[in-house]
Amino acid sequence: MGSLLRFPFSHEFVKRFPVFIETGYGNGRSLSYAAQHDFRELYSIEILDEAAIRGRRRFADNLRVNIIHGHSARELERLVCAMKGASTFFWLDAHFPGADYYSEPFDKYEEYIRLPLEDELRVIQRLKPAGDYFIAIDDLRFYADYNWGDGIIPEHLRNALPAKRSLDFLDPFHNTHCVTIDLHDSGYALIGPHDAPFLEFKE
Repeated sequence: MGSLLRFPFSHEFVKRFPVFIETGYGNGRSLSYAAQHDFRELYSIEILDEAAIRGRRRFADNLRVNIIHGHSARELERLVCAMKGASTFFWLDAHFPGADYYSEPFDKYEEYIRLPLEDELRVIQRLKPAGDYFIAIDDLRFYADYNWGDGIIPEHLRNALPAKRSLDFLDPFHNTHCVTIDLHDSGYALIGPHDAPFLEFKE
């Protein structure tokens, strides 16, 4: 499992991308880390009722933080439309609802729910063609077998993965952004404008 905490945010980075949007609240650790920085607004999209309720309680006193309950790609579309071009940092970490923190089976939900990443990326590409955004993606080992720091996905979990596994969904971003694959942990993709401050992995 990866972590947003592996990537220190510089002042220049937050200034360039003042809106933080994550998909997958989980245990709130990533959102809490982001909220320690000077992002103007922070949003977390979570599909599980219990996790969303916990998040709203935890961040009730932080007026910059908004917890949105719903399917990540659908809510992301509404949110990005409402942003009207705001420069945004996306942390895409929604997958296998309830598996990591609530002991739910990995294959409990249909694929569009348990692995919404490609739908999320299509939303961003369609609604933010100007490209003033930075995307960080966690857990690439769900989609391809590379020499990831955490190793490849165990055999007993493979029935919950896509039938066709590849990182081809990153290809369209090469036309507008710098795309970097990081093999640490369970694998990261970093997608940012060529002229933007970049995120550096911290050991």
